[in-house]
Amino acid sequence: MGGSGGPAAGRYRESHNRDYDDYYATVLLSVGLKDAFGDGEPCSFKVSEPTMYTAASRKVNPDAIFQCDGDTRGVVCEIKSSLPRGLSPRPDLGEQIGKYAEIREGWKTSTGRIEGHSVLLLVRRADMGRACDMIYGGAGGGPVPAPAESLCLGHWEQAKARGPGAGDVIHLSREMGSTGCEYFDGRLDDGIEIPVEDTLAGYERRRFVRADPPDLYMLTTLYQNVLPGIAGDSDGCRTVSIEGLGDRMAEYYASWSGLEGGGRGQVRPRWIRRALDTLLRMGLANRLPDGRYRISPPPRRQRDVMDFLLDRLCGSDGPWPSPSDDQSSR
Repeated sequence: MGGSGGPAAGRYRESHNRDYDDYYATVLLSVGLKDAFGDGEPCSFKVSEPTMYTAASRKVNPDAIFQCDGDTRGVVCEIKSSLPRGLSPRPDLGEQIGKYAEIREGWKTSTGRIEGHSVLLLVRRADMGRACDMIYGGAGGGPVPAPAESLCLGHWEQAKARGPGAGDVIHLSREMGSTGCEYFDGRLDDGIEIPVEDTLAGYERRRFVRADPPDLYMLTTLYQNVLPGIAGDSDGCRTVSIEGLGDRMAEYYASWSGLEGGGRGQVRPRWIRRALDTLLRMGLANRLPDGRYRISPPPRRQRDVMDFLLDRLCGSDGPWPSPSDDQSSR
């Protein structure tokens, strides 16, 4: 890679790359779970990011829900792309699980209710110790306000599959607790493997999940997937609006997501504003009097896009911090 800025810039480049990889792996995991638990399975994937309600009528949006045992039991799934690095763990993870444990309505049944459910929390394997601290006590954490048997904690990581010529897989396993579904627990104990290449091929336009995308991920998506489809000016610049980019980026969100508001609502305007503000700071965009933005052209070769952006993020005019340096990914 090119760029300058010395050791500090190198650390920021690594951090941006890591956040990019973590987020995209989370996208692939959420898609892969849909295929791993199809409609014909004893426990089936129902929808991603549904709008559900607790007994106190509080609205919550977990990452996915599964239903099993003839739709009498359910599993609420939350996937973490990463947990805060270098900071004291925040206590809100246990609180979030507690809200999911209190879900009453929003299930895919005739009544919208179900007899009982558990919460499945999936974190990266490297984050398992930190997750336990945040949930069960540790530094700054607190006990989960729900029965212990209602929580299943699992870990995931991207790795090489066994065998010659095997590609990457995302591997899931159970760490502790139970989903309350014997079939689901058995699958986790055996180890679920999601083939990365197959998932990419089947869902090539899926790029986003509910979590805010890291800077490099959002900017790369703009330059690789969105801007090439917009007619350029004579100098190659693209003139865009937040609303117009939102319409185009909605195509990269799963059509089967259950989040209230439909496809357009799933691409948050704040994601686009943050990306455009970052481009302004990097000198790659100008804001026009009418509120639109004029964005500099991307490199001619698509394979150079990430290096181009990293050079601007972490070069002599930077460094620009990556999200993992100051906040959780979710």
